[in-house]
Order: sequence, then structure tokens, then C-alpha cells
Amino acid sequence: MGYQIEYAYTCHTGRVRANNEDNFWCCGESLEAENFGTDHVLVGCEHQSQIPLLAVFDGMGGESCGEMAAYLAADACGGYYREHKEEIFTVPGKFWNEICKFMNKEVCDYARENRISSMGATAAMLGFGKKS
Repeated sequence: MGYQIEYAYTCHTGRVRANNEDNFWCCGESLEAENFGTDHVLVGCEHQSQIPLLAVFDGMGGESCGEMAAYLAADACGGYYREHKEEIFTVPGKFWNEICKFMNKEVCDYARENRISSMGATAAMLGFGKKS
């Protein structure tokens, strides 16, 4: 039978910066690189068979292009997930290692191509596997 995941999320600029340096990848949803967050709380529900993945990316404040790093990580997360999501069930260790490498590569490639000396984002990710 499986289980269902109900979730809610929001994102906003906060009180310090004029731009939002955060992003997310929540079961297929994310924000554009330049954004002001969401204007309300978003909600959703996914069945276990959909292999839900939820991730939050926080552009590193004080570093160059934090909002771009968070966007690139979210976009890379979604791309890798769509291609390899079954690995969460079959080889979870490989999935988590490879998705992190892929996201890091995308951010580093962008920085190198645009001659940005330091940019980055932190990631917190949550995936759901098979019910034991």
C-alpha cells in the first residue's frame, strides 16, 4: 500500500537582503534565480510510489552570487532526480553521493565560466524510500 507525504513550504527574502538567496526543489517545484520568494505557503501531497524528494538551498551570504548558486543547485537537483530517482530505492548511497557531486559540479562550472572566485550554497535534502 505505501504511505503518503504531506508537506508545506515557503521562502522569503527576510529582513537583511533586498534579494532572496534561497531556493528549493520540492517535488518538482523551484524558484527562478532572481526571485523574492513565495507570497504564501505552498502545500502538496505525494504518494510513496512517486519517490518524493524535498530539498532546500541557501546561497552563502557574503559570497558572490549566492542566489545563483542556490538556483543552480536546485536546478541540478531536479535534473539529476528526474534521471535517477529509482536509485533512491535500489542504491541509495550512490544516489546521494552522485546527486551532491552533480550539484557541486554545476555550481563550480558556472563560477569557472563566469570567473567568479567564490560562490556557494548549502543544501538540506530529504528523500523517502521503501517502507520496511
